[in-house]
Amino acid sequence: MSKAKITFLLRIRNFINLAIDMAILIALIALCSHLRILKILYPTYLDSITSISGHDQRGQDYVALDLQDLHYTGYQAIQDGKTGYYHYIIKDDRCYFLILKTSDTTPRYIKARVTKADGSTTKLIKEFARDINWSENELERFSSPLIIDENAYDEKLIKALEILLILCFSILVAHLIILISGIIYPPIALYVLHNNNYFMVPKRLKDAQRELDEGVIYSQGNIRLTKNYLIGLSYRNICIIPLENITWAYYHSVLRRSLVIKHDITYTLRVVSNTRRIYTIQGQKKGDCVEVLEILQTMYPEIMIGYNNV
Repeated sequence: MSKAKITFLLRIRNFINLAIDMAILIALIALCSHLRILKILYPTYLDSITSISGHDQRGQDYVALDLQDLHYTGYQAIQDGKTGYYHYIIKDDRCYFLILKTSDTTPRYIKARVTKADGSTTKLIKEFARDINWSENELERFSSPLIIDENAYDEKLIKALEILLILCFSILVAHLIILISGIIYPPIALYVLHNNNYFMVPKRLKDAQRELDEGVIYSQGNIRLTKNYLIGLSYRNICIIPLENITWAYYHSVLRRSLVIKHDITYTLRVVSNTRRIYTIQGQKKGDCVEVLEILQTMYPEIMIGYNNV
């Protein structure tokens, strides 16, 4: 076993996890892009209401704008249990209808969804045309086919979505930083795995590697037993456990099913330290687990071995 064995495995483990995290991050970014999440969270600001003419008519565009010269039509819109109020703005010889949350006509800033006029809008135009002594066709030609719907922009829900996404990205980025740090300096990776006093980790790593190089008491599969350490070495988990810290050790079987192998039984060695930290060394043979536990019991009789099925 080379002197770089433990640090090499730590780096490989972090590379694998880094690749997984990067794949998750890319998938999350792709999903946000596909669902146009950023457009929802941060709507396009319009300098003028006339700018909506270039927007999507499928109800997938979100905009923000300052409203001026609002006029209330006197009609309400009931959508999904929400009451909205039809307003209109006349700008550059064009009438723009809006569904707002209140009947108030004072200037204000809103965020809304751009939707295509539907049956309810057609009914509004018919009734409103009669109120202002216009024909329905004249008002329809004079009006934009797009509706600015403030009710369709749920600020509380979107704010919750924004917080959730920021939290997810923050956790992923923080984890990426930890993994990259662990690749550059492996003791950081071991510190994260063990959750112990950081200043003890480099010494523990150095001592364990020295004992591995000098010779081991037991070596089989992923398990190494030295004078002072029980060491589990694999790409999935790396354990360096001082023997004097072990309070309980046992193993259990894991039955795996697959299309190729119907019954694949492996064994996992679990070790509990005096800090209540649980370490797992997976993918072992039953005989290896039994042998390690027997050696531990001989070296440290005070360690509790196995468990009773009650």
